[in-house]
Amino acid sequence: HQDEGQDEISLKLKIINDSISHDQKYNGTINIKGAKNSALPIIASCALIDEEVTLYNIPNIKDIDIMLKLLTELGKTVNFSNNKVTIRGKINKYTITNVEASSLRSSYYFYSALLSKFKHVYSFLPGGCNLGSRPINFHLDAFKSFGCNYIIFDNNIEIIANKLASTTITFPSKSVGATINAIILAVMISGTTIINNPSLEVEVLDLINFLNLSGAKIIIRNSSIIINGVSTLNKVKYKIMPDRIEAGSYMFLALTPAFEYLKIKDVNIFHLTEVIKTIKKIGAKLYITKNSITVYAPKEITPISIESAPYPGFPTDLIQVLAVILSQSQLESSITDKIFSNRYNYLDELKKLNINVRFSNDSYFVSSSKINNSATLKCSDLRASFALFASSFLTSGTFTLENVDYIFRGYSDFLNILDNLNIKYYIS
Repeated sequence: HQDEGQDEISLKLKIINDSISHDQKYNGTINIKGAKNSALPIIASCALIDEEVTLYNIPNIKDIDIMLKLLTELGKTVNFSNNKVTIRGKINKYTITNVEASSLRSSYYFYSALLSKFKHVYSFLPGGCNLGSRPINFHLDAFKSFGCNYIIFDNNIEIIANKLASTTITFPSKSVGATINAIILAVMISGTTIINNPSLEVEVLDLINFLNLSGAKIIIRNSSIIINGVSTLNKVKYKIMPDRIEAGSYMFLALTPAFEYLKIKDVNIFHLTEVIKTIKKIGAKLYITKNSITVYAPKEITPISIESAPYPGFPTDLIQVLAVILSQSQLESSITDKIFSNRYNYLDELKKLNINVRFSNDSYFVSSSKINNSATLKCSDLRASFALFASSFLTSGTFTLENVDYIFRGYSDFLNILDNLNIKYYIS
């Protein structure tokens, strides 16, 4: 699959961090927007609904812009303003011809919606960040179970069904994307579909809540998803849940030496239980209210051993920024991510900062050294870009991030946040 926007990535972000040397640390408040990984499949599922849909708390990020553009090209009328999206009309074609679909992993959520409507989809293959092997075979096997056949050629895919039928699917391992596609396709198929061993990440649950509010009949029983098909979905208004990955990213940023504290507002603290536990283990102090978390940087980082896991475990999307934080400790921390095989690419960039990194089997180990006070670091994916951004605050100096376009895919109003925190930067 094509790397996410690889032909368009070009922006450079220069961070000038003098807070440590001047003993004037950063602090402030960050308001978290809606979850990217909820909003994207929910937007795709709106192709099922012929009546008006209003979505609130939509993040202002590049991926959302592309998904809304694809929805418009399928026939919908879309208005996006002030984190609110209004979607009207009916989709009128089964082809996705916009090349931007090939730069976005979540474009494959339209496959199931188009199959539900037309029993036919023709599209570019999905793109996405370069995170190692990310086949869509679970998705395709699920489509076949519903009665579909497909063909892949060049960078395109065509899927056709003479008849769609409810089914029972058992995934060999948990897959967020495949679970979502199976849910979207099953919602309007007559009969009962059962999904065994599904992903039950909170973003999947957010999609289920949205669809049920629109009239779908989806329940979870004994860790399986049971869907009783309906003939129509209705007008709906829905607020996207807060982005736990965005929240966690800024919580870890607060643990760098350049920060005194950060207050993270508009969060669901229950979605961040494992992140909160991890930050406490590291030695930081937190003040938690009903919908906010204030993180105070510790004087010393305590090393830990950690492995990513599906929710409610520690999120794979926060492994990279966590490694940056743990690199401040004199003693080694052990980090393992078995969910994505290529999350390790950014470690070569951390080595440019003189951070100690070594590998053993499926894990890597980080510890501190004298951090270089200048470096040019190359971003390779969305979460790595935030990790490298966070590394700019390990010591005073000037740091340049190349290919920083990635960060705008998942962090809403990013430059405004830098302005509000009085961080000095240049972008070119």
